[in-house]
Amino acid sequence: MSIWNVNITTDRDKYCIHLQDEEHLFFEVPLSSDGSSNWARLQEWLDAGNEIADDMTVPSTMYADKRRFQYPSIEDQLDKIFHEGIDAWKADIQAIKNAHPKPE
Repeated sequence: MSIWNVNITTDRDKYCIHLQDEEHLFFEVPLSSDGSSNWARLQEWLDAGNEIADDMTVPSTMYADKRRFQYPSIEDQLDKIFHEGIDAWKADIQAIKNAHPKPE
């Protein structure tokens, strides 16, 4: 379980902390420490020599940030597949992808 990447959000008002091998894919914190355990976790990651990437304002990566906030949780996606089938799930995901296309 670990942080693998940190970006400044497209609105430039928060850090988006991307996680690896955890239940949630990411969490966000304000740009200044709010005293939360999530901020402490980010500070520990930074103290280990890691750096925050300022790449979310690059058009080639903005679509991914927009999609990420639109996707339902993994639990909800699996529930959708179980109750409505894979085609219904694919239609929902495709609608999000269509709304935020990957740049060429």
